[in-house]
Amino acid sequence: MYIDLKGKKSVVDEDEIELALEVLDAPENLHISKGSVYPIHDGMTIGRKEDNTIIINDPFISSYHAKFIVDEDFYIKDLESTNGTFVNGTKITNLTQLNVGDLVEVGRITFKVI
Repeated sequence: MYIDLKGKKSVVDEDEIELALEVLDAPENLHISKGSVYPIHDGMTIGRKEDNTIIINDPFISSYHAKFIVDEDFYIKDLESTNGTFVNGTKITNLTQLNVGDLVEVGRITFKVI
């Protein structure tokens, strides 16, 4: 599930979204469009299993790869994934705060926090 916030027919008011992930780079065979936008919300997960919020069928992504926590700030947590989660090129091992402009790498996909 994703919302095209850049297109004309967004189903969500952009003012309601504080932060989101924009796909900067992804292999074509994953069928994830560059420029796709995923609003960040509390408890959102990324992984290969069908019960994740963002499901990505990439062998470099774990079944349950990473989780987002939204409190007064925005955080990402690696869920002990095999290949790790990276923020601004650094592999994270603890809960890591996210800010606008940060790059998040999960498997072979690079997101930018917007």
